[in-house]
Amino acid sequence: MSSNEAPLDPANVQGDILVGLPKKVQHYLLFQIDDDVVAFRKKLNLLIPHITTTAQVQHDRAKIAAHKKAVAELGDAPKLLRLSHINIAFSHAGLAKLGIHDNIGDSAFTTGQLADAKNLGDPGTTIDGKFNPNWMHAFKQPIHGLVIVSGESERTVDATHATVLGIFNVGARITLHEVFTLKGVVRPGAQKGHEHFGFLDGISQPAVKDFDTKPNPGQKT
Repeated sequence: MSSNEAPLDPANVQGDILVGLPKKVQHYLLFQIDDDVVAFRKKLNLLIPHITTTAQVQHDRAKIAAHKKAVAELGDAPKLLRLSHINIAFSHAGLAKLGIHDNIGDSAFTTGQLADAKNLGDPGTTIDGKFNPNWMHAFKQPIHGLVIVSGESERTVDATHATVLGIFNVGARITLHEVFTLKGVVRPGAQKGHEHFGFLDGISQPAVKDFDTKPNPGQKT
């Protein structure tokens, strides 16, 4: 049976989706789109060349592996390569702001996390039938999107973060409002690669067609 589906192109998929961005430090920039949507779209176009693709991550991970091998052969401890990466995601509200109204059939995505907080078991109070989760004020604001900035050090990530804000003219002719930036670092010691709740990350990923050519037992879907 033939298919008209185009094969997966790693150069057209953001890097954090399939292989994960290599990092020691990561910023999550939650933002709102300004009312001048046309201006934001123009600035978004300027960001596109900075977006890290899966192909770029594969290249960078190969570079890291080669660097580790080279210094190991010399008997030295490897130093971290200076690398930074950028990915972006939009909420349903953000897509609607941009005039995109596709129905993907996901009610949780459409209504947003705030509306689903009670169902998720988040602590909070109910007043006059309305549930108010005990969230930080920033997270209760309308969030149109998220920019992920990662790198090997806080210094590198700070510089790349500033580049993102500069593209959208934050502080001058604003097209993007920074609501909140959550900063994270990899967990130390034996907890490296583990989530904050203890689970080892990335060990139960389903195989992706046209990408995972040698899936592990049980990984096929």
